[in-house]
Amino acid sequence: MLNLKNMELVTLINTVSEVTGKNFIIDPGVKGRVNVVSTTEIDNDEFYHLFLSILQAHGYIVVEGEEFSKILPQANTKNNSTQISSMANDSIITTAIPIKNVVAS
Repeated sequence: MLNLKNMELVTLINTVSEVTGKNFIIDPGVKGRVNVVSTTEIDNDEFYHLFLSILQAHGYIVVEGEEFSKILPQANTKNNSTQISSMANDSIITTAIPIKNVVAS
């Protein structure tokens, strides 16, 4: 069971890294406190999905990389060309589609 009361977001990121074995690069602007109450046990995969949802609720997103994943404010992701994590069931994925043979206006 997972009960987080007023936990620092960076502390949660450290915990997720230990549990999942994932490496994270954390943007200096990542700050906040987390409150989560769970009445059922969750496995490591569910824990990571919950983590992604928590980040999203706080305005952050995980940009997956080969060896390291970056945790950035959502506003910064439009300039990043790497894969944005789609592991959370409620994540939003933005894709740029080039326009061909159509007037841009």
